[in-house]
Amino acid sequence: MKRLTSVRRAGFTIVEILVVLSIIILLAGLLLPAIVGAKTSANKAQVRNFIKSLMVSLENYVNETGEMPRADEQLTAADSAEVLYHALTYDGGNFEPFPLSESQIKDTDGDGEWEVVDRWGEPLRYFRRFSSEKIKNRPIIISAGPNGTHEDADDITSWQ
Repeated sequence: MKRLTSVRRAGFTIVEILVVLSIIILLAGLLLPAIVGAKTSANKAQVRNFIKSLMVSLENYVNETGEMPRADEQLTAADSAEVLYHALTYDGGNFEPFPLSESQIKDTDGDGEWEVVDRWGEPLRYFRRFSSEKIKNRPIIISAGPNGTHEDADDITSWQ
């Protein structure tokens, strides 16, 4: 008499595979916003540190030349970024030019002049304010932030 034995093959059923895939997709969906938020926060921190470094370099420029580079609110963003670029790359006396990388400069308006740009490729705005004795002649450098629009909540400034 022949005996019938069931042979069980090793492997996963389609249901088991679908359950595992759905769990992986669910976890990825939960983690993705956190990863994107961390990247945005890291970019903002990088721009803040870049602006702080620029402010230190401008103080060195003032110590060497005796005055802050001229820029006011009538200048466009690209014009003020050009003023900032020329001040940072000034090579006179004991002032060492600020080492700008290729990702930190750009000709955004196509006029052949380099501008200092933020992490998102937008020109930094540079102004000298004369609003009070406490901050007289103190410059301000502004990045438009991740959305690229100035004068809203995500701007990053040298006064933060």
